Amino acid sequence: EVHPDRVALWGSSFSGGEAIVLGALHPEIKAVIANAPFAGIGDLVANPSHAEQRFIAMRVAFDNSSLDVGPREIGPMAVVLDAGIESAVLPQPESSEWFLAHGPGNGWVNSVTMMMTTTPPFDPGACSPSLDGTALLMVVATNDEVASTAVALDTYERASGPKRLKMIEGHHFSGYEEPARKEAFDAMVEFLDEFL
Repeated sequence: EVHPDRVALWGSSFSGGEAIVLGALHPEIKAVIANAPFAGIGDLVANPSHAEQRFIAMRVAFDNSSLDVGPREIGPMAVVLDAGIESAVLPQPESSEWFLAHGPGNGWVNSVTMMMTTTPPFDPGACSPSLDGTALLMVVATNDEVASTAVALDTYERASGPKRLKMIEGHHFSGYEEPARKEAFDAMVEFLDEFL
């Protein structure tokens, strides 16, 4: 049984952005933890006035299910760079290091064949000002080139409601390894104890 006053969402990377969006759209969600989140498209850093319009468009799209279009076929494209591969969806060296170290042997294939497209654009940064009573913890890496540190910090600054920020040293995947993982998990437990 789920206690209605103790609903929290946790997401990492893209799903961290999804948790921010859902927290803004559903007031019954009491807390959101966004770990190394894809926190926005980035243009709102220069044009914050567009956030409210974009959030309204996203709310309308979610409410009328116009986002249920489904994926479109692409590629195949490589997920990360590897020997003999010149372009990839995630071209950052830390992406290759992480996926090539952890992917082989568990069914992971370095290939993307489908991609979701949305209109309006999926932009968690447009949603953070609408979190209102939903508590937010963002765990942000100091040098994240996969999910921009600058965009994450801007999204955090514009977030309404109670919020906490935990900065961890390193890149996008650093929080999945010690010692940063323990730092991040400790901050998450403390946050949940405080807000749930």
